[in-house]
Amino acid sequence: MKRRLKLLIPIILIAAALCSALGLSYHSAKGDFPIWQEPAGLLPPKEEWHMEPGDDLEITRLCGEGLAWERLSISLKPPREGVYDFYNDPLLLDYSFLGRWHTVYEGEDCYTVKSLDGGPVRVDLRLPSGIFHRDGRYRLRLGKRGREPEDAYEVCRYEFTAKNQPGPAQGMEPNDFDSWYEPTWDGDTDDGRVTLTSLRTYTDSDGRALLEFSVRLNEDSYSRGIDSRVDRLWQGSWYTVSGPDIERTAATGGQGEPGEEFTASNAIPEKVLCHPGTYRLYWGHAYYCEFTVE
Repeated sequence: MKRRLKLLIPIILIAAALCSALGLSYHSAKGDFPIWQEPAGLLPPKEEWHMEPGDDLEITRLCGEGLAWERLSISLKPPREGVYDFYNDPLLLDYSFLGRWHTVYEGEDCYTVKSLDGGPVRVDLRLPSGIFHRDGRYRLRLGKRGREPEDAYEVCRYEFTAKNQPGPAQGMEPNDFDSWYEPTWDGDTDDGRVTLTSLRTYTDSDGRALLEFSVRLNEDSYSRGIDSRVDRLWQGSWYTVSGPDIERTAATGGQGEPGEEFTASNAIPEKVLCHPGTYRLYWGHAYYCEFTVE
């Protein structure tokens, strides 16, 4: 009996050490991510939205001017040619620990998949700075919301391994604009009928961030589209930082004498006022003016 106990004691000690090590490793992994929970379920993909992943993936870091985040660039193949817009749709990142998946990040990203010939396209996604600094196996799941708020359909899932990725960028905030993507249209649609000049940015009594600008008539009439947008100049390129709900009104226009001038205001994302830089407001997709936040 004593001999058995002598043999069991080392085994018990080794098992206890392993359990302790696993426990420490588990808590260490859990503390490395924004969240740690059982994977949220997504409804099976609908045929018209289901996208097959390609075989290439790239993780890069974008940082500067006080902002930092990870850009995950993946290849997807849409079911057919066309333009697929995603706004306020779910993005889930899972991490595999001892063979089990745990959701470590969930957010709503804005991205567009455009395929003119039905072939593979690249999609850039934003994730928190340093999210991949723990080596291991990850799974990205993209969703599309249905008509009901609680319905979210899986569009694609992509498994990959991340190694030797740097930790969070120090002294910089994660990118927290309403969206961040290359403008889906960027042509100069200004027909020269008006000239916009930025005057000031301010917050009104309702807490809305606004840009006030002057409108000078160069001809006796003008017309403008229904949607406005705000872009930011960042590292030499323009990125749209506003969602589609900045201003949505009926197409409109006006007339008057050439040289006539009046003042107008347009909503801009609140986060714009928090981040100094160069921006531009497109006023109804027709005219634009640049402005600076200091």
